[in-house]
Amino acid sequence: GGGGKGGKGGGGGGGYGGRGGNKPFWTQFVDPSDDPRVIAWCRETIAAFLANGSPQLAFDSLTNPERNTLRHLAPQMGAGWVKLQKGVHALVKLSPVDDPAATLARLVGSVKHSCAANGGKCSASVAFRSLPAELVAYTQATLRLRSLKELPSHAAAAAALS
Repeated sequence: GGGGKGGKGGGGGGGYGGRGGNKPFWTQFVDPSDDPRVIAWCRETIAAFLANGSPQLAFDSLTNPERNTLRHLAPQMGAGWVKLQKGVHALVKLSPVDDPAATLARLVGSVKHSCAANGGKCSASVAFRSLPAELVAYTQATLRLRSLKELPSHAAAAAALS
């Protein structure tokens, strides 16, 4: 045995990740890959992007495992991950944050603004999609939040929201 990994017959049923095959089918559409080649490619791609000067790098033909793995690794490596339009995603650079409190205040202000624009209430996902790219990147990589639903659990943000 190989420690329970390594799927049935070369990949465990169409990119199933080879975790014994007991995960529901749909998880392959959201979970990061555990294929070492996909992970290595994603790490190299993010590292190369961070090393070059461009503010964003768009992708329009990623496989599900590639997209999910980039989305998972980007914040860990200091990049943001945004959806530009249907089927098009991008790595984004984090602008250096000199003043975390001011950046957090801008984030909260942006959320309040999009809620006001929607008649006083809006979902976290709507507010998140209307954030400028650098605030999305800041939310993901610096605050380590995957969505704005988690923002109130961030103490400083909760203070700024009230």
